[in-house]
Amino acid sequence: MKRLLLPLMSLLLFSLSGCNNEDDRKAIDPLLHQWTLIKVGGGFTGTDYTFEEGVIRWRFKADVRF
Repeated sequence: MKRLLLPLMSLLLFSLSGCNNEDDRKAIDPLLHQWTLIKVGGGFTGTDYTFEEGVIRWRFKADVRF
């Protein structure tokens, strides 16, 4: 029984020490930041609308959690 206790305790200690909570590295998501609407087209009537860049914008922030 003592023979099994030391390897099991070592395995438990090793598995728990391998956990890490460092989430400092954040990947840069290309979908975040700012989007601009340039053209809308289609629909039942088949109309096309072209907007100047910057007239309609959406800004997305990375601090939102789901």
